[in-house]
Amino acid sequence: IFGGCCWAGTIVWAAAQAVMEHVLFPERERVQGASVIELGCGLGAPGMVAALLGARDVLLTEQSSLLPLLHRNIARNFPAAGEGAVAAPGAQELAWGNSQVRDLIDSRRGETFDLILVCDCVFEPLYGESWVLLCETLRHLAVDESTTLVVGLERRSEDGVPKFLAELGKDFDLKLVWTSFQDEELENLLQASHISSEAKPLQVYTAVRRRRAGDVPSVAAGPPPSTGCATEGSVP
Repeated sequence: IFGGCCWAGTIVWAAAQAVMEHVLFPERERVQGASVIELGCGLGAPGMVAALLGARDVLLTEQSSLLPLLHRNIARNFPAAGEGAVAAPGAQELAWGNSQVRDLIDSRRGETFDLILVCDCVFEPLYGESWVLLCETLRHLAVDESTTLVVGLERRSEDGVPKFLAELGKDFDLKLVWTSFQDEELENLLQASHISSEAKPLQVYTAVRRRRAGDVPSVAAGPPPSTGCATEGSVP
């Protein structure tokens, strides 16, 4: 049904669950009233949870081939609007590092996102070095410290994550907010992670754009817990 790496967008991966459990739920005040975008969202669970937690607006982005499934999941979780109903997230195609990113920025007329969610989007054996374009896209979307990135990662053999983090760290201050393992355990966990569903090495980072010389400070505008979302897809 899905060619190439698109099948990966039909699963709620453990990294997405970690972002919901360790950032969105415990720090819901960060989400309430925020403008949120999720990149490479797959089934869109973290972004939909952000909407249910009170985000002002949520945009879920994916490859065009996954949009029909994404639209169905949104419709299942956000029925027709009525009094007191939660506004449904938007959904659109967004290819990293091309004109679609610039078009998105232009369409917002200077309004930035408060939160950018990225869950399990770095794995070189499947996605190649698309993390380079992901970093480029993040630089365009997060222009100053008013935007916070939330990055969930599942570590795998030869995943490219260290290179991604090093590149991101050139422009962002990274903070490891949760990890399921100690550094010295990683090698053994990588050998077991494809076999044991309980041995997945997971990390969640937040990141804020580092202020550069000459920048003018911005003025900000005013098992895991159930996500509360029904997703048409699978959980590994």
